[in-house]
Amino acid sequence: MDALRVVAPEQPRHDRELGDKAAQAVQSLPPVAACADVTALARPRQAPAAAQAELEVPRRLLARARAELNALKCADARTNATAAAAEARRLDDATLAASSMLQLARAQRCLGELGASRSSLVDGAVLAARAHDEVALTFFTSEVVELDAQ
Repeated sequence: MDALRVVAPEQPRHDRELGDKAAQAVQSLPPVAACADVTALARPRQAPAAAQAELEVPRRLLARARAELNALKCADARTNATAAAAEARRLDDATLAASSMLQLARAQRCLGELGASRSSLVDGAVLAARAHDEVALTFFTSEVVELDAQ
């Protein structure tokens, strides 16, 4: 029993409230049956319907970033891709955020910011995985390989 007290010392009595809250939290969880539809869980998650109109702003920023990168206006592309990614994340659209991160990484690479570009690629790959976007994951992977070859 003494060994147990060393590993798990007695908790103060006020932790009982914490335990009660934990029990309430567990009871408020949705039923496990909600996870039974594996196909639905594997589908890409769409941004909430209320956010669809708001997504026009980051879409335009992303389009502007692509155009600026194509014109080799790398600093402007970085600025717009950063803003697009931040707004897409705020609106909970992982697909758009991932696309924005790819453009950001490309703009950073264009500016010689290789460390920042690598970080953006990793961040974007996580977003693409969250969105179940295998095509985007392929782009992120190939960009990392190219970056590592430099």
